[in-house]
Amino acid sequence: MSLKKMHLRKILTLMFAEDAKKVSMLRADIREEIGKRTGAKIEGGDFHAPFWHDAKAHVNGENDLRLAVIQRIATNNRRERLYTALRDGFLDWWDNKRRWTNEASKSQMLAVKGALDFPELQCTVKVENLLAMTIGRSKNRIIYPYFSEEPSLSSDAARLGLWAIITSVDEYPPDEFRILDVIRGQSFAASDLAFSGLEREEFVSRYSSLLVMWEKLWMEYEPA
Repeated sequence: MSLKKMHLRKILTLMFAEDAKKVSMLRADIREEIGKRTGAKIEGGDFHAPFWHDAKAHVNGENDLRLAVIQRIATNNRRERLYTALRDGFLDWWDNKRRWTNEASKSQMLAVKGALDFPELQCTVKVENLLAMTIGRSKNRIIYPYFSEEPSLSSDAARLGLWAIITSVDEYPPDEFRILDVIRGQSFAASDLAFSGLEREEFVSRYSSLLVMWEKLWMEYEPA
């Protein structure tokens, strides 16, 4: 099942979603898994990746995110509301809220990524598609995007997310990482959060609960 190898942002969404949304997402994952096993064509695709590509290009001065989003909507107007929300949230953060607005920055198209294995669950969490920037001459900012409309990224979700990011990408100092709730234009640094030292245990507990729920829901689809 895809739950066994999943992007961090989706796991965080599942972990902190209301029960109804959690069940809906798990059912969708099960239907996709059944489709893969039967060779069915999987419809749709990840529209967040093209948006994030445009956001990176905006940071680099290679395009204007406002114009890029207009072009994206023109090719897929069903995504107009979400593309607009992502654009407005990102630009609010970039223009008004980030803490290094007076320092020159340049996005780096670096292969900054990581993976976190949980042998006891036989699961892997992928940490990919980060936005890496140099700030001034000696500092970096490495941004991991959280795209979900609901739930918003709470401080607890941000704490577990940053723990996973920092643990899986260990070649940079922890204070250089941020996790960004794109739609709400809110970023979290390690200094903003109260780490307990028990983040791994909490992450495993929440992940394990999702696996148990998935297995129970799977029985409803499995032929007798």
